[in-house]
Amino acid sequence: MKRLYISTFGIGLGHASRMVSLAKRLEGRVELAFSSYNEPAEYIRRSGFRCYPIEEIDLTWGDLGQFSLNDMLLALPENSFKFFAQIGREMRVIAGYGPDLVLSDSKFSAILAAGSLGVESILILNQLRLLLSRRSAERPRWFDKVVGEAMGVGWSLAKLILIPDLPPPYTISEGNSCGVSVVGRKLRYVGFMIERPKPDREEVEKLRRMFGQRPVIFAHISGPEETKRPFIRSLIREFEKIGGYTFVISEGRPLGSTQPKRLKENIYLYEWCPVRDELLELADALIVRGGHSTLSLAILAGKPFVTIPIEGQTEQMSNSRKAERLGSAVMLGQNDLKGLGDALEEVLGDEKRERAERLRRIALKYDGVGEVARLISEELGL
Repeated sequence: MKRLYISTFGIGLGHASRMVSLAKRLEGRVELAFSSYNEPAEYIRRSGFRCYPIEEIDLTWGDLGQFSLNDMLLALPENSFKFFAQIGREMRVIAGYGPDLVLSDSKFSAILAAGSLGVESILILNQLRLLLSRRSAERPRWFDKVVGEAMGVGWSLAKLILIPDLPPPYTISEGNSCGVSVVGRKLRYVGFMIERPKPDREEVEKLRRMFGQRPVIFAHISGPEETKRPFIRSLIREFEKIGGYTFVISEGRPLGSTQPKRLKENIYLYEWCPVRDELLELADALIVRGGHSTLSLAILAGKPFVTIPIEGQTEQMSNSRKAERLGSAVMLGQNDLKGLGDALEEVLGDEKRERAERLRRIALKYDGVGEVARLISEELGL
């Protein structure tokens, strides 16, 4: 049986969840092994797959969950050492496992390691370039474009570069993924790599009875632990001020409790939510961060949403602005939560609901997971 090695970025659960979805499509046809770190590694193991530990590289988050360029520069010597250690670890794992193909989700170390060992690789990535300032999150500057082309030379070591997004003009990650000419014909848009929600109708009705008749707002919060906890505390404080809704929060902690905690009369919290698809079906609107996988899920669910990107995290800010331009979302600043009530009122209007359903129909034309599984099968001769 052919072997596939999947190296997965270890910050947030979005990368791991889409790779687990892919692995389930390929299971039984190819032997699989992962590598990752932090919560994603736990999530992969909990999903039933082998996962080798890889050295963590800390991207440095500020006290409010924002990306800190100054702290990143201070940590550069240590992180450079960790990066080379990560490449060495990837090479040892690849050499020991002996895969026929390496699939890298956003990890340059895996592409370099595979190339060094003469193993072909495929890259899945929605950030071909980095946006280095808040201004860049609105419109990439010339310097960002130059850096993007330079990064593209490295990414082009992979045989294929697959963007898990809708083709233009609907590309959520256009600020990070469009306009890098050096990748040339290796680049393909495959559609969102998110499994479509498949709610259990009986469970939906059970939740409806539990939460009552008020509109349900599902806050599906993802991202690094350092960003989630302070943000969720801030959200809860705002929820306590807003009447007329039932708020349900998912913390996204793979080893957390699956039982909801009732924090207030109209506020519920899941550490790990086993009824995500049912809540997506039940909810009248969503509250999400600006991560690509989470926005993809919100669009596939066909629900209008408020997106609150991590302050200073240019990728999330760029994604969120595009979602707002597409018409199904309202973007709110992390430090402007006092406007959350007005934002919810706006997304619950008819116009946002209609736009959300229209965008959902477009997204459903693509099966990102299925297309990547097909390309891998083709590459392995399955």
